[in-house]
Formats: sequence, structure tokens, C-alpha cells
Amino acid sequence: METVGILLGVGSITALGAAVSGLVLATARTKARPPSMATVARPTIALPSAGSSAPSPRRIADSTTATDVVELRVDPALRAASAEKAAVADAQRTPPTGTGPSKTVVQLKASVAVVSGYEPRQWTLEKEKSYIGRSPDVECFVASLTVSRRHAVIERRADGYYVRDAGSKNGCFCNGVKVDGSQKLKNSDQIEVGEVTLRFQLR
Repeated sequence: METVGILLGVGSITALGAAVSGLVLATARTKARPPSMATVARPTIALPSAGSSAPSPRRIADSTTATDVVELRVDPALRAASAEKAAVADAQRTPPTGTGPSKTVVQLKASVAVVSGYEPRQWTLEKEKSYIGRSPDVECFVASLTVSRRHAVIERRADGYYVRDAGSKNGCFCNGVKVDGSQKLKNSDQIEVGEVTLRFQLR
């Protein structure tokens, strides 16, 4: 009987130890398991299309993460509108100018043609200064004894063509009026040097 009692006591102690070990292991597993974290979906913010009002900025708070991740998607219509505005701004941008007044460059070509007093001829005014006279080295050569060697000169300036006397004996006339200083020329104006009349032409 005493042997049976001892065996029963040993079995009870073993069962109690196993139960305590199981409880300790379950508690350890419970402590080691990390707390469940809620899954937070990343918000998507779409920029407004052209013409609509932009929403006020908001901060997306997330208590489970240290930083906020925001995905931006640009509306294609807004991107196209921005590119168009940039192109217009580039086209309207003008280069810096100097301190002096702006000058308009004359793009038209001019010529003079003999109307009367000499054989028909025509000269294109390609230089900034084109002389009319009896000297063989001038641009508009007129072999007439009534014309001085360097009778008149036509100057190309920023705003047009001008004629002036070059120190002739008989003077230079424009449309029948003696030129005093310089006279701006218009299309079809007539220049008189001695007995020779020339017509100024723009083309």
C-alpha cells in the first residue's frame, strides 16, 4: 500500500509539472507575438484638371507609421496646359536690347533708272552710299557734261533712303525742289542731276 501511495504521489507531481510548463510556454508565446498592425492603404491624390479649383492641402496622419507616403498623379490635361503656357512665354520673350534707341533695318531693295537726258539705264543701290556722277568710279555713272563727277549721293539708312548733293556745281533736285541737306526718298521720286532725270524705285 505504501508503494502504491508513493507512485500516486510521484504521478501527481509529474502531471502538475507538465501543466505548469505548458502554461509558462503559452505565456512566453503570447508575449513574443507582436501586436497586430492595421493595414493602412496608401492614399492617392490626383491633381485637378485645368480650370478647376485646387483643393486645400491636407496632411494624412497615420498613427502606425513614422512617415506618410503620398502618391501624386498629374492630370494629362493640366500637363498639356502648362506646356502650352511655357511655349507661349518662350515665343513672347524678346532678347535684351541695348541702351540706345532701337533701329528698324530696311529690308526693301532700291534702284534708280534714267528717265530722260541720258540713255536708259538702271542701277541697283546695293551699298550704303551710291554716288551719281560723271566719274567712271561712281556707282551710277552718267556721261553727261551737265553732271558733275560726283554730283549726288543716295544713302541707305536705318529708316530708309536719302539723297543729298555731293558738292555739285548745278545742285541736286528732288521732284523739282532743290535738295538742301538731305531729302528722304519715296517710291517713284524723281532725282534731277544736271539735265538728267532719274526715278527712284523700291522693290
